Amino acid sequence: MRAAELASHASPGIVGTVKSPLRKRTGRALIGLIAVLLVAGGLWRVAGRDDTGGYRITLTPAKPLSLDACAAQSHRLGGSSGDDSCRAGEGKPWFRLRLRNVSDSRGFPVCHAKAFDAGGDALFEDDVVLAWIHFPQGPEVRQGTSVAVRWYFGVDNPLSYFATRDWSVDQIDHYTAECHGRDASDLPI
Repeated sequence: MRAAELASHASPGIVGTVKSPLRKRTGRALIGLIAVLLVAGGLWRVAGRDDTGGYRITLTPAKPLSLDACAAQSHRLGGSSGDDSCRAGEGKPWFRLRLRNVSDSRGFPVCHAKAFDAGGDALFEDDVVLAWIHFPQGPEVRQGTSVAVRWYFGVDNPLSYFATRDWSVDQIDHYTAECHGRDASDLPI
């Protein structure tokens, strides 16, 4: 009987459903949640991207090691030529390097650096040669590991060294550097 009474009071010509305010709020909340998740996902992808070439590098000017300290470092790191390599660093620009592999699965980095004076003017650029450690491929820096070393720029290889202007070692204020993993064809066998 109740249904018959309701039917008799219904307005003619109106057909449909009545949306409750609760349903509207739930729909809006769901759309808002989806939008927040999409934005958060996009930010996570951007923040998670690795634009470092797989490596984080800190490269700072350093005083040269003594011949004894240099030879000890070379021996500790598996260097191939000890005293000869250390003597070759006399009068050259030295650096302190800390290199961490954050995402390169192969682990044999190639690095390049630029030297600047205190005014920010470029002095030279050169490869950061690490082949003296475990010659000829250089150090294996597995993902999640790091290497720290004090060494020097050769500044005499025409294939990698480029002087922006005349400079002296005492003018070097800071370096910038970047590293990347090697191609599969350039890995040691």
